[in-house]
Amino acid sequence: MFEKVKPYVLASGFQSPEGPSFDREGTLHFVDWDAQVVYRVAPDGQGSPFVNTGGVPTGSKFHRNGRLFVADGDRGILDISPEGEIRVHLDAPSGDEWTWGPQDAASSVHGGAEDFCLVVTQRRHLDDTDLTVEGEVARDWLERAQAFAGPATDGPAVRGS
Repeated sequence: MFEKVKPYVLASGFQSPEGPSFDREGTLHFVDWDAQVVYRVAPDGQGSPFVNTGGVPTGSKFHRNGRLFVADGDRGILDISPEGEIRVHLDAPSGDEWTWGPQDAASSVHGGAEDFCLVVTQRRHLDDTDLTVEGEVARDWLERAQAFAGPATDGPAVRGS
C-alpha cells in the first residue's frame, strides 16, 4: 500500500536535532537540545550555530514577522531575532575585559561592567548609562534583561541626561 521512500539526509553529525523550521528565505533551522543550540543549515548541508539558548531547546517555529520562537525546557518560550546572537564586551573594575558571544555578531554591547550590572538588575535604565549598544537585538535584550528571581518588570524609567 505504501511505497518505500528512502529519506535524503540534509545535514548530519548533530547530537539531538529536533524542531526543524524554515525562515522566510527558506533556510532550515533546528534545535539541538543536548547541545543547547539552535542551528542554521546552509544549502550545502553545513550546519552552524545560530544561537545558544542557555537551556534545553526542544522545538522551533518562525513567525511570519521573521522572528524565531523556540520552546526551551529550562527557560520557557524564547523570542529570537533573525539577527541571532549578541557580542558582549565589558570592562571589569579590575581592568580585565570580559567578553562573550561571537565576535562577528550583528548586535553588540560594550561598556563598563558596573553599568551592565545596574541595567540587568534593573537599578538603572539603559539610557542612563555609558553602555554602547549596537543593533536592535542587543537593545531589546538589555531592556528585557533580568538577573534576579521574580516576575518580569518594566524596569526603571529614564532619569535623563
